[in-house]
Amino acid sequence: MRRFILLTFFLFAFAGAFAQNISVADFYYAENDLTARTHGTSEEDQNGNICALIKVKTTEKGTWTFDVGMLGVTKTEMQNAAHAAEIWVYVPFGVTWMSIQHEKLGELDHFRFPCSIDKGCTYVMKLTTGKVITIVEEEVRQQYLLFQLDPPNAILEVNDKLWNVEADGTAMKYVDFGTYKYRVRAFDYSEIVGKVTVDDPNNTKIVPVKLKSNLAEVTLKVDADAEIWVNNQKKGVRTWTGNLGSGTYKIECKQDGHETTMVSKEISTEMNGETLTLPAPTPIYGSLMVESTPNLCQLYIDDKDYGTTPKSINNILVGQHEIRLTKDGYDEHKETVTIAKGERKQVKATLSIGKEIQFTCNVPNAQLEIDGRLVGDAQGGYQLSFGQHNLRATAPGYQEFTASITITENIGNSFNITLNSAQETGQVIHQEVPAAKPRNITWEDVAITEDPQDVQGMVFLTEVVGTSGWGNAMGPTVGYKNAVKEIQKKAAAKGCCVILVTKKEFSGVTKVTARLYLCK
Repeated sequence: MRRFILLTFFLFAFAGAFAQNISVADFYYAENDLTARTHGTSEEDQNGNICALIKVKTTEKGTWTFDVGMLGVTKTEMQNAAHAAEIWVYVPFGVTWMSIQHEKLGELDHFRFPCSIDKGCTYVMKLTTGKVITIVEEEVRQQYLLFQLDPPNAILEVNDKLWNVEADGTAMKYVDFGTYKYRVRAFDYSEIVGKVTVDDPNNTKIVPVKLKSNLAEVTLKVDADAEIWVNNQKKGVRTWTGNLGSGTYKIECKQDGHETTMVSKEISTEMNGETLTLPAPTPIYGSLMVESTPNLCQLYIDDKDYGTTPKSINNILVGQHEIRLTKDGYDEHKETVTIAKGERKQVKATLSIGKEIQFTCNVPNAQLEIDGRLVGDAQGGYQLSFGQHNLRATAPGYQEFTASITITENIGNSFNITLNSAQETGQVIHQEVPAAKPRNITWEDVAITEDPQDVQGMVFLTEVVGTSGWGNAMGPTVGYKNAVKEIQKKAAAKGCCVILVTKKEFSGVTKVTARLYLCK
């Protein structure tokens, strides 16, 4: 629809030619016209600034020339299909006047703008010329159409053409009046198709579009220290909250020493905010028997106290477990065992009763007493049980040496004894050290034991081996008896009253290893 306004000017012709003049009927800032700053219709001057746009309204054709001074006209677009009754003149912001020339209509010299010319703004200049003219004022039949999309990364199609969507989720164009079909879609969202009618030139048409998520926020939990896996991906332990799209999921709960549980769950958007409780893994058990030498050791499994040995535990989870055995006077024993489903695992552990300490002394033939018992030369190796021991060393012409030593698993294996000469202090101490008088015992008097507790507090002398030709099937009986008898004779000869059997071998020949302890 067009509205025509006929303006008639009568010019009286005189003889000869009469120059036609150009004048400005109206000039104003088009506040709602965004052509100068819209992508595709905006221009930049030589400094990179957005130009102002002056829309010169005239239907007169021909050659037009426009001048704004030193800043210069950036671009001129003559009438065309897009703006048949307008000449678009792009100028730098800040110009103050314009001169116009036409090959037939004459010129307008230095027309001063009634308002400031700002960057990115659109202005309208209506011209009149000194002839009968018809100025066609076309009714505006276009409008800005703006979409606001949520989520902002959605894809917008209008009349089957993609529109550019800004990072904030807006998309805008200056469009003709009419009805437009749009389609909005995004990953993990349900698409929306709709229509919008554009028919108001004075206001921007705003279309908000909020897509509905195809995801449901759900919480998965299990009443155990189990890992939660969704479609073979670990999500969390005991509980997990996150988004899942509509569909079927394989959900597993995994825990060491337990049977994995698995469920197939259908998830839909209607389940948003729901909590799903999963079946807990079921434990898998084996059993464990722990024996120790000596007996009555404190037993810890994975740092949990299980009392004293021997111990039978019928329900223990499959997998690896750390076993620790302790007893006063003995070294701590640690080992790792692996329990299988239905297995009856047996552990036999022997705790060390102490350490061998290597003594050195600055005086040859000095004699050493440990806990009041004479053990022999002050230079040599002696087995000491864990705990505190009192030492005393003597030699003719030297001061007596006394000290205490505490045997622990972390202590070193050597100890030095230094005797000072008695002459340095004017003392004469132990001019003569009587030889040790071992008890008069026979081999039948030597006691036999396999329990280290029986020799606790006694002084270890040495370790010996006894053998017998009777082995294999006869080894545990005749062979063992003969080998132990050999050791008893060695012990009696050294003044020892007790032997502690530490190892027995019966293949081929019988071989028994034992430690000798001095009489109290």
